[in-house]
Amino acid sequence: MGTFKTYHYSSGKSYWERLLGSILFLGLMVLLFYLFFQLYKLLWFAVPVFIIVLLILDRRVLWAHFKGLADQISNNWLAGLAGALVNLLGLPFVLIGLILKSWIFKKFGKLSKDQNPANTNDTFTSYEEVESLPNQSKQSRQRKAELDHRYDDLFE
Repeated sequence: MGTFKTYHYSSGKSYWERLLGSILFLGLMVLLFYLFFQLYKLLWFAVPVFIIVLLILDRRVLWAHFKGLADQISNNWLAGLAGALVNLLGLPFVLIGLILKSWIFKKFGKLSKDQNPANTNDTFTSYEEVESLPNQSKQSRQRKAELDHRYDDLFE
């Protein structure tokens, strides 16, 4: 006769303890969402300050960002408009990112004139064919031919 084992996964907590834990967890999530939303509103009031700081640091970063959005809209209007909408909704965070980007360019390197990789030259480059296999000795070529011959014999 077979032996059957049953497994019961339980936290050992009663229904009311689990319900209270779930309510506390949801309350914590609501509180965190509320705090994030208040921070978001506060950052919206700081948007003009962010724009002024960005223009002082390096205005080319802002223009390059606008140009990238315009190129995205011209390439694929639906995805471009969706990207512009996301940029508008997250404007304070986008501006903070652009300020950091301009600070990094100012601190560590120069901003290239052409930031958009889509504006690359599409002409072909001249090339030279080279021998793909290095020079092999006569012994190694014979050995390879023998190995190939034995492999072909497997299918006869």
